[in-house]
Amino acid sequence: MIGILTASVAPALAILCYLYLRNNYTFLTFKSVLKVFIIGALLVFPIMVIQHAFITENLLTSPFGRSFILFGLTEEFFKWFLLYSFTFNHTQFHKPYDGIVYGVALALGFATVENFLYLVANGVHTAFFSSVAACQ
Repeated sequence: MIGILTASVAPALAILCYLYLRNNYTFLTFKSVLKVFIIGALLVFPIMVIQHAFITENLLTSPFGRSFILFGLTEEFFKWFLLYSFTFNHTQFHKPYDGIVYGVALALGFATVENFLYLVANGVHTAFFSSVAACQ
């Protein structure tokens, strides 16, 4: 279990720390960036419920509908909505790079939980292949 947790969390934290430390333009607290990361991680669960309801009710049964509308549109819309509502009017949001850092933090939080659940379901031996190839 430690291997699965490390394989799913380490890449996201490495990318997040790199972007946070490269921010020479404004002063963002790591606490606010970590808060957005956690919001992105918690966003996985309501989206899973919505997607499960659509799949159970046999709505959007075509591959196009599932890929682009059910999975793509719902995930990206909710990420955008939370990014806009939590960070755009934040007092520390001054420069465009702040939006990049917050957006990456939210997306990495979401991807971390998704990767963790994928590795729990398929085993840690798939971690290298899933990190190199974008197919699941």
